[in-house]
Amino acid sequence: MGAALLMAAQAVSAREWEWRNPLPQGADIQCLAGSEDDGLLGVVDHGGLLRSEDGTHWTVALNALDRSWQCNALTRGNGRWLMAVNAPGNDPHQVLMSDDAGRTWRAVGEPALLRDIVWHAGRFLAVGTSTAGNGTTVSHILESTTGEGEWTVHATLSGTLHGMAAGVDRFVIVGAGGAIYVSANKQRWLRALSGTTAHLRHVRFREGLFVAIGDNGTIVSSTDGLFWNAHAAGVDSDLQGLAAGPDGFAAVGDGGALLTSADGRSWRAQRSDSVRALRAVTAFGPEFIGAGAGGDLYRGAGDAWTPLRSQSGGARSGALHDLVGGPPGLVGVGADGLLLFSPDGVDWEMVETPIETALRGVTYGQGHFLAVGARGRVLLSPDGREWEAYSVPGRPELNGVAWRGGEFVAVGDNGAIARSRTGTQWERVADDLGGQDLIRVRAGAAGWVALARQGTILYSPDGEAWEPRALREGYEFVELVHAGARFLAVGRDDAASVLVESADGRLWEERSELEYLIVTLAPAGNGYLAAATAGPEQPPVWLQFDDLGEPSVYAGTASVHRLVASGGALFALGPHGAILQSGRFTPPAEPSASGEERLASSGGCAIGAPGAPDAILLLLLVGGLAYLGRLSCARAHRRRSSMV
Repeated sequence: MGAALLMAAQAVSAREWEWRNPLPQGADIQCLAGSEDDGLLGVVDHGGLLRSEDGTHWTVALNALDRSWQCNALTRGNGRWLMAVNAPGNDPHQVLMSDDAGRTWRAVGEPALLRDIVWHAGRFLAVGTSTAGNGTTVSHILESTTGEGEWTVHATLSGTLHGMAAGVDRFVIVGAGGAIYVSANKQRWLRALSGTTAHLRHVRFREGLFVAIGDNGTIVSSTDGLFWNAHAAGVDSDLQGLAAGPDGFAAVGDGGALLTSADGRSWRAQRSDSVRALRAVTAFGPEFIGAGAGGDLYRGAGDAWTPLRSQSGGARSGALHDLVGGPPGLVGVGADGLLLFSPDGVDWEMVETPIETALRGVTYGQGHFLAVGARGRVLLSPDGREWEAYSVPGRPELNGVAWRGGEFVAVGDNGAIARSRTGTQWERVADDLGGQDLIRVRAGAAGWVALARQGTILYSPDGEAWEPRALREGYEFVELVHAGARFLAVGRDDAASVLVESADGRLWEERSELEYLIVTLAPAGNGYLAAATAGPEQPPVWLQFDDLGEPSVYAGTASVHRLVASGGALFALGPHGAILQSGRFTPPAEPSASGEERLASSGGCAIGAPGAPDAILLLLLVGGLAYLGRLSCARAHRRRSSMV
C-alpha cells in the first residue's frame, strides 16, 4: 500500500478520535515553528500535527503523518515546510516536505539523520549525523536550494553536532562535549573555545550575537563564534529549546524551565507552573510560544507568560486509570486522587475529593458512582461531583470494582476481594488465593470473574466463594472485559499476547495468539479494539478484531494505556490526564437491580448491548483504506481446548 494512500486513510480514521482532555491535546510536542504566512505548526507524538493561526486557538490532526516519526527539526522556507524525522532507534530517517501550509507531507530524501535545519539566504542549511566505517559518529554540514533530492555535503566533522545558526558573515554549529565550530564558507571549520564541556543542543543568532544552550542550564554567547562567554541561567535544568525574536531570546528545558533575555547575556527565569519538560520554543510576532511534554503550551515575552493548554486535571495531571458512564454522566479516576467528571464526554471538570491517593477503578450501581484505590480507600457519589470516603477492612491496595445484582465487588493486591451492598460497609472474602494481585473484576449472568496479573482467572457464582478456573503459565494478564454475554481476557509475555474467552466464566478457551504486545482492549462495534505495540520501545498501533482471529492493524493514535466503552462511545485514556473520545456518548439508563440485562461496570458495556456506536465501526471500515494486510507474524489459531 502506497504511503500517500496510507496517509490519506489514516487521516480519515484519525478524525474519528477527538481530544477531550487536556485541550487542545495532551501528547508530547516534539517540534514547534512559526511563520507569518502559515501561522504555528507543531509536531506531536505518534504522527500528530498541531496548528494555530493566532497562537491562541489550536487544532490537532491525529495521525497526520504516515507513521510515528520522531521530529528533530522543523523550519519553513521558500513557501514550504521542511521536517527532519527518524524512527525509534534513529533508523530509518527521512526528510518530509509540505507545500500546502503543513496539511499534507511527502518524503523527499534521506541525506543523513538531520539534527537541525535553518533557512538562510534562499537555501536550506542542515547539520546531520551518520556512522562512519569504523563505527564512530560523524557530523555533516549540508545544503539544498529546494530541500528535495540530493543535498550538497560541504564538510564532515567528527563527533555528534546538534544545532546550527547563520550569522551575517559566518556560520556556527554546536554539539556534544561543548563542541563549537565556526566557518565563513561552510567548507572549512575551526574549533572554537567554548569554555564548557556540557552537551550543547541549539544555537541562534540575533543582532550580532550567537547564543548557545545546553545541559545543566549552560548558556554561552559569542560575537565572532570563536570565543565564548558563559552566563548564569538561574536554573540547572537541561535546556532543550532556544529561539531568537524581535525583542530578545527565549530558552526552555526540563522541569518546566522557561528563561528569557533581552540581550542574550542577562537571563531571567520565568514561572511556567509545570514540572514537565519543555522541548521547543519559537518566535511568533513579538512573542514566543513554548511547548513540551503532555501538550504543555505557553505564550509570552519578557516576564509575562500565559499557559495556553486547558487541563481539567489542574495540578493533578497524572495518568487516568479507569472511566465509567452512568445516568449522570462520566467519571474518570487516576493517580494522586485525580477525579474528573463530564455530563456528556465533551466537557470535563476536575472534582475535589477527600483523598489524594491513587484511584484505580470505578463503576456505577445502586444509583451511585463508586471508585476504589490505594490503601483500601473507597469513594461514593450519587452524581459524580460530591464524594464521600470509606475504607475496606485491612486497607488493601484495590485495583478494580464492578456491580451486579445489588452488590459491589472490589479486588486488589495479594488476593484481596471485598463486597458491599451499600458501598459504605465492606466485608473481606476469599483471602486464601495465594497472594496473587487481582487487577480486574467483571460480572455476567452466571457470576463474577476476577483477573490475576500472574496468569490466573478466578470465578465466583456469588462474589463470596472463589476458585481458579483458567491458568496461562508464563503470561501476565493485562485486561478483562465483558460484552455480548461473553468474557474476554488478554495476557502477554515479552514477545506475544494471547486472548482467552468464556461464555460463563467457568470454561475458558484460547482464541488467538499473536506477536503484538496488547496494552488494553475494549468492545468496539461487533468486535474488539486493542491498543498495542510491536515490541518494547515501538510506536503504538491499533488492532481491530472482528472474530478474535487475525486482526487488522492501523497506526496508533497516541500513548493509550486504557480503553473503555461506555454509553455508545469509546474512550482512550493516557498520560497527563489524556482522554480521547470516538463516537457520541449517551448516558445509560439506570441498571436493573438484577444486573442480568444491563450492567454498568468499569468494563464499560451493558450485557446484550453493542460495545460501541456505528461511528466506531465506520472508523475502522473507512480505515480499511489503510489496511496493512493481515498480520504476517500472527499465529492466530482457534484452540477449542478448555483450560480448567
